[in-house]
Amino acid sequence: MRYCIFCGVKIPADAKFCQNCGKEQPETSGANAPEVTADETTDPATGVLASPKAKIMVGVGVFVVMIAVFTGTMILVNAK
Repeated sequence: MRYCIFCGVKIPADAKFCQNCGKEQPETSGANAPEVTADETTDPATGVLASPKAKIMVGVGVFVVMIAVFTGTMILVNAK
């Protein structure tokens, strides 16, 4: 197994494209190919924002906070 160089999701060693983001993966062969073992403890795909759903929820949350700050600022400016 190896990881997508763009999104960090595990992909098969012989995959030419990532199943998650769809981007083409560079060819890895010979001495330059990193070897990934099954007992590796650092998995970039297990982070807090690993799933697309989590990324969307964070984006929506940030948008709502920005609207609240903007609205509050406009209320304070127009309160004169």
